Amino acid sequence: MESRPIKEFSRFDIVMNRFRQEIEDKSRFSSVAPFADNDIAQDERLERSAKDFWQFDQIYFPEEMYSDGYSAPSRFHKDIIKIASKPGIQVILGPRKHGKTATAKKYLVWLLLTGKVNFGGTLSQTLTTSRNILTDIFSLIADNRRILHDFAPEFDEANQDQLTFSVRSVDKKIRLMAFSEGRSVRGATRLFDRPQFILC
Repeated sequence: MESRPIKEFSRFDIVMNRFRQEIEDKSRFSSVAPFADNDIAQDERLERSAKDFWQFDQIYFPEEMYSDGYSAPSRFHKDIIKIASKPGIQVILGPRKHGKTATAKKYLVWLLLTGKVNFGGTLSQTLTTSRNILTDIFSLIADNRRILHDFAPEFDEANQDQLTFSVRSVDKKIRLMAFSEGRSVRGATRLFDRPQFILC
């Protein structure tokens, strides 16, 4: 039996590549100015975005934030939001590299910032993947100067397992937790609340 050579890898290289990607994302997000004086007034932006996810997406995630280039939302993306807004468990299948996860992450950010969901979760087979999704949600909020300007999030807790924060326009604290096959959603509560929305 012929043995195959083991591919060499370096944990350091993996960590450094992830770190480089985070730095690139932060610099791309921070390069987008909050708002110009001639833009829509803050109250109107908040009112529009609270009513309509697509207004929120257009206002807080402008074209300059997309590293792979921007594509306007298609019918497929609009269907993702329609499906995700229905009660119950929804499964969305589609080809790779079509923006399913990016759209769903932005939708969860919208739900949290507008107070439509105050207790949410991320779920994956492994806790590592679920934590990565949670970290992405944190970055979409904490590194976005437009969101910081209008929603003024204040984080009480921000780690790889959970986010707890408040925003200007929502009375309740907002919580997002990471779940996996090994860390069940069962029994996860905050006072009397259970997770209202889980992104897998």
